[in-house]
Amino acid sequence: MKAYLSRRKERFFFFFLYSMSLFFFFSCLNPQEKKESENGLLSEEAFKTPDREYYPETWYHFIGGNVSKPGITADLESIAKAGISGIQLFHGQFGGEWPGVSPQIQTLSEDWDELVQWTAEECKRLNLRFTMQNCPGWSYAGGPWIEPENSMRHLVYSRTDLAGGVASEITLAKPGNIEEEWRDYRDLFVIAFPTPEGDTGARLIPSGITSNRSGLSWRD
Repeated sequence: MKAYLSRRKERFFFFFLYSMSLFFFFSCLNPQEKKESENGLLSEEAFKTPDREYYPETWYHFIGGNVSKPGITADLESIAKAGISGIQLFHGQFGGEWPGVSPQIQTLSEDWDELVQWTAEECKRLNLRFTMQNCPGWSYAGGPWIEPENSMRHLVYSRTDLAGGVASEITLAKPGNIEEEWRDYRDLFVIAFPTPEGDTGARLIPSGITSNRSGLSWRD
C-alpha cells in the first residue's frame, strides 16, 4: 500500500509538472501565435489583423552606378513608411549615368560592398527584412569570369525595307545600343519577307488609352 501511494504521488507530480509546462508554454505565446495555434491555420482574427511577417516585400534595385547612402536611406524610409515589410536587393546594370550622381559605383568594388552593407544596416534599423537576389546576369553570379556565350543574353533586331523585283547589294543596319564592348553583339540570321499591306515601318500610335490613372498623357 505504501509503495502504491508513492507511485500515485509520482504520477500526480509528473502530471502536475506536465500541466504546468503546457500552461507556461501557451501563456508565453504572443497573441499572434495564439491566433495561429487553432488547427494550425490562421483564425479570422489573425486574417483581419495580420502580423507584420505577413506584409508584402518589394524588389529594390541599384541602377547601374547611380547609388548613394542618402538615396538608399530615403528609399528605405519611404518603403518602411508605406507598410512594406522588407526588400529583395537587385543590381541592374542599365540606365546609364544619372545627372548629379557622383562617383559612379562599380559593381563588386569596395564602395559597392560598403553600400550593400549600408542597405542591410538600414533595413535592420527600420525593421525591414533584407534579402539579396541572385541571378544568371551581372547582379551577383555574373561578371567578367562568365564567358559571353554562357551569360544571360537578349535578342535585338533592325529593319531594312527594299523595293522588290530587283537585285540589290546593301549593308544591313545594326540594331541600336550595341556599341558597348560588354554587350558582345553577334549576327545570327536574316529574315526576308513581303511587306504586309499598309505597313510603313512606323511605330504604332494608339488611338485610345484606358488607365486607372487619371490625367494620363501619351507621349510618342
